[in-house]
This record gives sequence, C-alpha cells and structure tokens, in this order.
Amino acid sequence: MKLVNHFKRKLNKKKLDHHTDPDGLRIHIGCGDSDIPGWVNIDARGFRHVHLCTDDLSLAQFADRSLSKIYLCHVLEHFDFNDSKKLLELFFLKLKSRGEVIISVPDFELVCDGYLRSSKKLSIFRHALMGGQDYPHNYHKSVYDFRTLEEQLNQCGYAGVQRWFPSREGIGETDWAARKLRSGLNFYEISLNLKGYKP
Repeated sequence: MKLVNHFKRKLNKKKLDHHTDPDGLRIHIGCGDSDIPGWVNIDARGFRHVHLCTDDLSLAQFADRSLSKIYLCHVLEHFDFNDSKKLLELFFLKLKSRGEVIISVPDFELVCDGYLRSSKKLSIFRHALMGGQDYPHNYHKSVYDFRTLEEQLNQCGYAGVQRWFPSREGIGETDWAARKLRSGLNFYEISLNLKGYKP
C-alpha cells in the first residue's frame, strides 16, 4: 500500500449516511473482508462493502479535523518504520480533537512466546510475522511490541495510549484484532491492540 498516490480515486458515497455519528466519520483502513457496521471501509481490494477502493492512504477525500476514529487492523506493519510514522502523523491531522486512532498489529513478544511454547513450530507464526505473501500488498516491513508502538504514537502527538479490546470498541471480533492462531488443541494470541487520542 502506498502512503500517497498521485491518482486520487473518488469516494463511493453509497450508504454513507448511516456511517455518520455526532462525533464524525469512523474510518476502517485495510478492512479486507471485515465489514464493521457504522464504519467507512477503505481497502486496495474491491470487496462489495468497500466504500473507497484505493491503495492511497493519504485520506485526501476527508477534511482535516473531520474524523472521529481511524481503525487499522494488521495494516501498519505493511509499511517500513519511516512510512508508518508519516502515516500516523497524517492521521493525526485528519482526526478531530479527542479523535482516536485504533491499531492492531502482530505483537512481536506474543509471536516469540508462541513460537517457543509451540516447540518452535515456525510454520504457525511465519505469516503473522512476515505477511501472508499471497497478493502484492501482503508483505510486512516492520515489527512492534508494546513499547515500540507506544513510543511511535507518542512521537506523533497521540496521548493516553492504552490497550483496547474489540468487544468494548464496538468493533466486534471478526478480524485479526481478536483472532488466535491454532495448532492442534493449542491457541496462540498474536495481536497487540493499542489506541491513542488527539489532545
């Protein structure tokens, strides 16, 4: 996925009325096959529920200080460290005061722990760490643990960084934020879920 693309695609405004709440639009970037009610879906692949099909994450279609929430589930790791910081800085501009960025990424600590507990079965965890590698955008370029992601959010101006839980955010448990990897009878958590707000 590109941070900025000179080719701007038009926002498909179908059914956007019910995505507006009193606090502003809620944007789901890299939604994939997950369709969360009440969120505007953006993805590089043209699923039926996608409102904006693009690999341009500049959010040029949305005014600065107009968004209440921006959700990225297993998206940030597809960018290198410099571009991921630029992306978070850009999102900061798009958020209203007290707006939130909500992030889920593979947790390097959990992946390492699961790898060791599984008797070092790397095949279970390699896609979580390096991406599924089954289409052009599905490769990982950065890794995070709590401290690394917290520091990056703080450097970009976000405050109140804390863990979040899908069931409490109205996001549900349909995507990688809540998903566990399974091997036989064993399940392994792999996601680091952090959020911060714009003061």
